Amino acid sequence: MPPFLRGTLLGLLLPFAVGMPLAAIGLQHVRDSPFVGTFARMFESPGPQILAASLIPIALIAIVGARRIAAACLALALLCGGGLVVEQWRAGLPLVPTASADLRLVWLNANFRNPLPPERIVDAIRASGADLVMLAESKKVGPHLDSLSDLYPYRAGCIETCEISVLSRYPIDNLVVRGPGNAWKERLFLFGLTVPGKAPVTIVALHMSKPWFYGIIDQEIDTVEEEVRKRPGPMVLAGDLNSAPWSLRLHWLRWLAGLRPPTRPVPTWPDEAGPLGIPIDHVLVRGGPRIVSIAPWGADLGSDHRGLIAELSLPPAS
Repeated sequence: MPPFLRGTLLGLLLPFAVGMPLAAIGLQHVRDSPFVGTFARMFESPGPQILAASLIPIALIAIVGARRIAAACLALALLCGGGLVVEQWRAGLPLVPTASADLRLVWLNANFRNPLPPERIVDAIRASGADLVMLAESKKVGPHLDSLSDLYPYRAGCIETCEISVLSRYPIDNLVVRGPGNAWKERLFLFGLTVPGKAPVTIVALHMSKPWFYGIIDQEIDTVEEEVRKRPGPMVLAGDLNSAPWSLRLHWLRWLAGLRPPTRPVPTWPDEAGPLGIPIDHVLVRGGPRIVSIAPWGADLGSDHRGLIAELSLPPAS
């Protein structure tokens, strides 16, 4: 290869081979702002995918003959990938598979444009064995949930709109329903739940806007902070947060409420990507509840999200 062409290709490829790994680990630390912050919020969650994609320019650098440079870039990518893994391990809580499973929870963003008959979701809920079911974007399925009243005598949601619907085997106490921002109603539910023999736990169901929707997210953040701070003690949050565990938004939730994800996140979006997707749906815990197991749920139910099914261990009653 002529030196000029080799140098030109190297100059084109090197910024990607270096910049993509650095972006994968660094964007989560960029504060919100109209331009740079918007870019950071859009690309922080697919950090592992960006990191994997960086292997393409690294391989091309090796092909054009700059093998030492390619090796250095590969070392950088591995270092950044290791940083993501260590950060997630430090922020998360390991599963406790030997603990008792006191509460089985299902979360699913059912998708307003879901093309499947709502009865498919109803049948899947009935077969799930869940004690607590929380559905976002439940407009289509909400009117059909009455057929589950034999399993779930306690229900909340579909007041003015069917943004979130809640089904429970146990009584729902002190329910608060709010639209976290000025764009959508009924996307924040907070309530108490007491499983017999266990301490009361605050349950939060939350569907947040995309983190780069400035002007909407500011009010959402204020509302979530206001309501969560009113609820000390054990808490479980399930929701579509439109952000991965290593994002600035999840840093904020850990700082605000001490809510922590499992050390190994479950990819949920887009559903077609399966285990290669981005974990933007979450089950977070604090103050005693622990996750015994967590897995994807409802991948065949017509949504663009995979849902989550989690078994939780709850603190004993005092």
